[in-house]
Amino acid sequence: EFRIKELGGNSATTIHMFLSGQWSVILMRIAILLCAFAVYAGTAYASAASGSGDPIPEDKNIQDKVVYLSFDDGPGNHTREVLDILRKEKVLATFFVLGEQAERYPELIRGLVEDGHALGNHTFNHQYEKLYSDFKVFWKQIKQTEEVLERITGFRPNLVRAPGGTYGHFDQSYF
Repeated sequence: EFRIKELGGNSATTIHMFLSGQWSVILMRIAILLCAFAVYAGTAYASAASGSGDPIPEDKNIQDKVVYLSFDDGPGNHTREVLDILRKEKVLATFFVLGEQAERYPELIRGLVEDGHALGNHTFNHQYEKLYSDFKVFWKQIKQTEEVLERITGFRPNLVRAPGGTYGHFDQSYF
C-alpha cells in the first residue's frame, strides 16, 4: 500500500487521506480535462468490449487517436459525480468495479451501463493478501463478482483488471 508521511509528524496516512480535500478537486479537474481530450481525440465504444452486447453505431467515425479513461475500485462516493461529468462531456469510460461495491450501489452500476460505459471485473473485495495467496481464491472472487454484475445488468463483463496489476502478483498459474 502506498503511504505518504505527514509533514512534521511520525505517522503516515494512506493515499486516500492524501487525496481528500484540495487534492480531490485537482484530480477532478484533471479528469475533466482528460474527458475533454477524449471527446476531441475520438470516442471508443467500450460498452461493446465489456460484453454488454451494445453494437457500435455504424454512422460513427472512430478516429485513429483514442484515449481510454478507466476507473477502479468503485462504485463509490464520487461515482455519481464522475458519471455526471462524463455524460455532460459526452465521454465514455471503463469502470472496473468491486463486487462488494456493486452490491452496495446497484443503481450506479445500472446507470453506468445505461450511459454506454464499459463494465469490468476488479474482484470482489480487493484484498491482496487473500487474492494472491492462491489462484483458487482469486478465481472465486472473479466468479463471485461476475454473478453480482449479471444479477444487476443481465450480462457478465468480458474485462478483468487485477488489483495492483499482474506484475509481482501473478505467477504462471494465474496467467
